[in-house]
Amino acid sequence: MRKLYNDRPALFSPAPWEVSETDFSEADNKFRESVFAVANGYIGVRGFFEEGFCGAPENSDPVTMLNGVYEYHDYHYMWRRPGFPARTQVITRQANPLEVFVEIGGERVHMTHEGYRRTLDLRTGVLTRTFIFTAKDGNKISLTYERFACQHDKHLLCCRIRIRAEKAAECKVIGVLRPADGGERLPDGEDAIYLPLFLKRDGDVCTVGYKTRRSGFTVVCAVCEAMPCAGVHTVSDGAAELASEFSVSLAAGQEAVYERTVAFACDKDTADAAAFAVQKARDGARCGFDSLLGQSRSVLDEFWDYSDVCIDGDPLVQQGIRFSLFQVFQSAGRDGYTNISANGLSGTVYSGQTFWDTEMYMMPMFTYGLQEISRQLLLYRYHILDKSRQRAKEMDDAGALYSWNTINGEECGYIFEAATAQYHINADISFAMENYFDASQDEEFIVDYGAEMLFEMSKCLSHRGSFSKERGGKFCINVICGPDEYNPVVDNNMYTNYMTKRMFEFTLRVRAMLERKYPQKLKELERKCGMNGAEFDRIALAAEKMYFPYNEEYGMYMQDDNFMYKDALDIDAIPAEKLPLLFSLHPLNLWRYQVCKQADLVLLTFLCSEFFSKEQIRRIFEYYEPKTLHDSSLSAAVHSIVACALGNKEQAYSYLKQASRLDLDDVNGNTSVGLHAACMGGAWMLLVNGYAGLRIYGEALHFAPLLHDTWKGYTFKIQYRGCLLLVRVEKENTYYRLLRGKKLRIFHNGSALEITDRETIAANAA
Repeated sequence: MRKLYNDRPALFSPAPWEVSETDFSEADNKFRESVFAVANGYIGVRGFFEEGFCGAPENSDPVTMLNGVYEYHDYHYMWRRPGFPARTQVITRQANPLEVFVEIGGERVHMTHEGYRRTLDLRTGVLTRTFIFTAKDGNKISLTYERFACQHDKHLLCCRIRIRAEKAAECKVIGVLRPADGGERLPDGEDAIYLPLFLKRDGDVCTVGYKTRRSGFTVVCAVCEAMPCAGVHTVSDGAAELASEFSVSLAAGQEAVYERTVAFACDKDTADAAAFAVQKARDGARCGFDSLLGQSRSVLDEFWDYSDVCIDGDPLVQQGIRFSLFQVFQSAGRDGYTNISANGLSGTVYSGQTFWDTEMYMMPMFTYGLQEISRQLLLYRYHILDKSRQRAKEMDDAGALYSWNTINGEECGYIFEAATAQYHINADISFAMENYFDASQDEEFIVDYGAEMLFEMSKCLSHRGSFSKERGGKFCINVICGPDEYNPVVDNNMYTNYMTKRMFEFTLRVRAMLERKYPQKLKELERKCGMNGAEFDRIALAAEKMYFPYNEEYGMYMQDDNFMYKDALDIDAIPAEKLPLLFSLHPLNLWRYQVCKQADLVLLTFLCSEFFSKEQIRRIFEYYEPKTLHDSSLSAAVHSIVACALGNKEQAYSYLKQASRLDLDDVNGNTSVGLHAACMGGAWMLLVNGYAGLRIYGEALHFAPLLHDTWKGYTFKIQYRGCLLLVRVEKENTYYRLLRGKKLRIFHNGSALEITDRETIAANAA
């Protein structure tokens, strides 16, 4: 096993419900801006300072983002080949909605180390920063900055500043709103990304409007400010900025409070974005900071009620997991038209694009918790189905091929061998849909949306593969890339083949349901998708005849046809500065070795463990684990889950620590550019699927709990088929309590248990 997370000092003191710091370092400011990001699935704001950053500009990335708002950037190839995308989509930087300055006696306040503390409260979603500023005359000014993104209204962001002077002082608060230029330019010219539309004041609301030059999004940011104690309120409006100045004479010990309510709106949400944003800002300001926070808190309360994982006896892991769950929730689009990007809403390094990460790593916590969010994430895939049909045509495929990385449905992956070759994206979406349907019983979704997606996705893969005479008529899928991007353009990637088989079977299951219950809908879909009996016969035969590469000598399945025949590589001998290998080796040198970037076949043994014997899983894990570099943040959680299934406690825990605290402790050294959302989604899986051993076989929940030696216990909930199950694992017993639902049949270490409403059953650990 390659050495992973060591016992380095935690960068944040462990606390069950917060992430807090009492020191500040300019050098790692960008890292902390990522950690202290706040978002609500639409608006994302990194943890930059309201008053601006006083250090070197390269040590701050003060970005505000809107999920789904992007600009087109052209790709430039020396030789562009058919199917290569001509352009990509890049999430854009919005106007800074939180630019506020405080002056004491004419002296501008800047952040200091005295009394410094910054805290992200995971229960409320509020980011709080406090410090003491000493003025030139010796007067000490206590300042508290608070902000949160409204979880109940995606358009709203709130900020509050509390100011208290030790001695009497003249105080001024200046709120500023500027156009969203930021110096950003299109990569192939000098043109600014944004076209300015207006910068104006509408009564008590300041507004700025702008339009992306190529994608054509109109965005409006509206700001409404209030400072009830201010004696004087003046405005200073110009072509470059709008400014509101609030002046107050502070008595000794008196507190002044400034509130700023921000509304973002886009023309993709409403016909008149300007009027909509103004009204939102005005209504939000009338409610006030505390009232909006109460409404927002109620949404977070519901999230934690369903999704919390409580661990007794491991404060570092507890903090890491709750932080992970919170950030995934913050980042999740909830309107059916937006998704979760690889960085969530904490950074722009992945351009705000969505990958397979959502379905395989982030959706499970919602599928078995707040199921409505899973539904909305799947609706996003439905709304880009036409773009996926077009992508299939570009690749000379039938049906629909979902883009490997995208915002609007168009393919953005220009590295064809390790990106656009990953056809398993279709099967991943199907897998997530199948789990959602089985957990929620949401038949309406399948009938209205899911079936059409399944027909088109299965049609694509049934034609991408072929029946091979050389392999006895088996169905093979050649020249693709599985999850492991260090082994691209291979034949018969086991993960892809098996997940495709599962997609085919789910498609046939859904067709049978439609034929039985909704025959007219089935006829409409078959006509729309160009599906006939022959197409479904091909899908059924492909599922039956699917080829799985197997090595008789080793007695186990192979990652693909050729992996085992490549040259060996001692990965423990690779210097740290050479990692990740894709940046230090030419692809032809990298691809010739038995080395994996991330879990691939090991991932399949977790997702579809019913296909493998325990001995098979052990052999696969022991063969591939020493060959896996974990150069992807997606990998550690999966290896922890499988290590748990094999009873490898220490190995599981090492991977657990890496996955749960990857960003909090900046394990990979790149959190400064944004959080690793998929890894954070994996934090829920590694507890529930790993340590608790949750699998779903035969439409029943199966648990095989494992307790780490230092833990007293852990608790979580599962929502399944209208039931809500509380699970508490302790050393001697596991307790199952049915919180909602009449009856639920589960399995504990292979033994069937039937639980009735409000009943608690204790099952022996053995």
